[in-house]
Amino acid sequence: MKGAWRARLGEVFGADLRSLALLRIALAGIVLCDVGLRARDLTVFYSDDGVLPRAPYLQQVGEGWRWSLHLLSGASWVQAGLFAVTGLAALAMLLGWRTRAATIVTWVMLCSVQQRNPLLEQGGDILLRVVLFWGMFLPLGARASLDRARAGESAGEREGEAVRVVSVATVALLLQLVLVYWMTALWKDSAAWRTEGSALYWALQIDQYVSGVGRWLRGYPAALTVLTLVVFWFEVVGPCLLLSPWRTGVVRTVAMVGFVALHVGVWLCLDIGLFPFVSAFVMLGLLPSWCWDEGAPRLGAALRGVERWLAARVRASRRARAVGRLPRWAEVLCVACLVYVVWWNVADLPGARVGLPQRLRFVAQVLRLEQRWDMFAPAPMRNDGWMVIAGRMADGREVDLMRGARALSWQAPAQRGYVNQRWRRYLMNLVAPARRGYRGPYAQWLCRRWRAAGVESLELVFMRERTMPPGQAPEVTRVPLWRERCATAR
Repeated sequence: MKGAWRARLGEVFGADLRSLALLRIALAGIVLCDVGLRARDLTVFYSDDGVLPRAPYLQQVGEGWRWSLHLLSGASWVQAGLFAVTGLAALAMLLGWRTRAATIVTWVMLCSVQQRNPLLEQGGDILLRVVLFWGMFLPLGARASLDRARAGESAGEREGEAVRVVSVATVALLLQLVLVYWMTALWKDSAAWRTEGSALYWALQIDQYVSGVGRWLRGYPAALTVLTLVVFWFEVVGPCLLLSPWRTGVVRTVAMVGFVALHVGVWLCLDIGLFPFVSAFVMLGLLPSWCWDEGAPRLGAALRGVERWLAARVRASRRARAVGRLPRWAEVLCVACLVYVVWWNVADLPGARVGLPQRLRFVAQVLRLEQRWDMFAPAPMRNDGWMVIAGRMADGREVDLMRGARALSWQAPAQRGYVNQRWRRYLMNLVAPARRGYRGPYAQWLCRRWRAAGVESLELVFMRERTMPPGQAPEVTRVPLWRERCATAR
């Protein structure tokens, strides 16, 4: 009986090496996409010629123990070089070449670029970096990798070869994903989520997020009420299914399909950046052995085909090893970090009786383990709005620099006018009083950009739109954020 329960716990808290290979490929692919998307605004967001030069960042809004290699230089070519390092590390991780080292470098560079301009950070960025953190302790290169081929272990599964691993890191990966959903449910402590079922109605009123599908769903309030309650209770019950010791393979696969469907639905209705993609793809690391061997055997056959293909083209080396055992200190570090992350999440809940001492918070800043899973919690925000950048020209005309120097209008535009999700996040974060220190550098960048066109001064204004119940017109309030005279702007 004792041995049977030990086997069940191993099935729950362990991980299939083939699933970890898919997780490696997914994480590396997301990082490569993220780097490519960020590179479009490389100069604007990451260099001294952009919206946040290093000097004002470090002097006015530098943040504690947080670090960034991207702060070593403000030159665009240096930033481009750092982006290239990130891309090469992610590519090595994708191929499974020196996988652990590649994962460490990818995590370091991802943390670095995220901290260079914190106003760009979204929930997907946080989840991506914390899963990468646990990935440094996992045998991500044990299957379908160049490391395995170089070790001469890629000709297929050898008889008796282990396909599962149980370690502190596999426990950490599972509990991290469980925490995401349980903490989200605990943060949603409002009638809008738990009894009224009105949360999705309010979420789909946020024009800066909502998509065409979301606008269509607004016309079905009864369906939105049902969907709200389904989403909330699935965030409570779904993690329990991931932890099920009974028929773990089938139950977990069903739960994973549910979570993927949830995030596909979010992606269809709301444009919130990377979060739905990261949340859906990291589930691959939890794919049970049952799915490979019985549920979808063709998937396992395809992976063996990849390994045979690599084995035929990569020269084996006696010194190469597909998986290196973690040193004892690394296992201890993983245990300590797991305890810390659970402690952090519990202590961060509203009204929590368990606190995290202030002197220990630097650990989260150094290791970038800070996290708060309060998406649309305790209820979706009621304050939406849009940015207006009112510029005064030398000839006295007033124009909106947010929309290409068109005639100034305070009315809501048909489209909110954000270039991409990073720009939307940046501008909306400027509205928060705690981010006031970022407004001056942004206004000065605008002056440098528009001075040659004849702009003498400008004002940043947020048009706050209060979402009202059905049948009532929204309330709009003009909120001045910053004034800048371009003649004196640096």
